[in-house]
Amino acid sequence: MAGSHRAPLDLFDVGGRRLVSLSPADFGGEVRWSWNGLDARGAPVASGVVLARVRDGSGATRRFTWLR
Repeated sequence: MAGSHRAPLDLFDVGGRRLVSLSPADFGGEVRWSWNGLDARGAPVASGVVLARVRDGSGATRRFTWLR
């Protein structure tokens, strides 16, 4: 996932529970977040819909499908 905001990215399940918070990384002027498919406790996240929200104050949420 890529964007322009250098802010943490929070991933949630469809029930609204936060799975993990990802730190941003710069790649040639573009901000990217990388996720290994594990939740904050280190457990694998099952395939399904995941919601992503950049913690930049905008409140914008994106939906994507996670396939393991």
